[in-house]
Amino acid sequence: MKTEIEAKFLDIDPEVIRERLKKLGAVLMHPESLTRQKVFDFPDFRLDDDFSWLRLRDENDGISLTLKKWEKEGIDGMKEIAFTVGSFEEAENLLLAIGMSVKSSQTKKRELWKLGDVECMIDTWPWIPTFLEIEGKSEGEIWEVADRLGLNQKSAMFGGVARIYKHYFDIDYEEIDRCPEIAFSPVPEWLEKKRVAQNLLTA
Repeated sequence: MKTEIEAKFLDIDPEVIRERLKKLGAVLMHPESLTRQKVFDFPDFRLDDDFSWLRLRDENDGISLTLKKWEKEGIDGMKEIAFTVGSFEEAENLLLAIGMSVKSSQTKKRELWKLGDVECMIDTWPWIPTFLEIEGKSEGEIWEVADRLGLNQKSAMFGGVARIYKHYFDIDYEEIDRCPEIAFSPVPEWLEKKRVAQNLLTA
């Protein structure tokens, strides 16, 4: 499996990041647009139990199917196998036909910039503040870009988006990983209650 080298930075101001990227000479590859994706697992959640998930995604560059596996803590802790498919619906039908089920249907907004070989993605997910994901070929180039953008290396987070939701809400990873739908709608009552609980714990 390929090693994915990336870091996430939370609570950014998108406009500030955009201006800094422009000053550094970064190229806007894709303006902010909606991305839809579905995460699949078997009914017994065997992938989930192995810290893995299968993601079918439709975004600007096309449709992709990706198996991701979280192996260890750190900037290079994620492994993946990814390839393109011709049809979102046909790929979904195939996965359902072999006994998988949709664990979560998800919508997010993504804006892609490129600075040299490094990709900088401004991601907006439902119910949480916008964050920046920096992905590159080496740890060194990611930290270099982060420094040039004025970001603190010590504040970086790694892993899947469930970790970010856990940062803002007092939840277990499974609660968001297995949320049937993550969409741009009012925060579900059960989740909002978790946010209040977390604020009380950290006050």
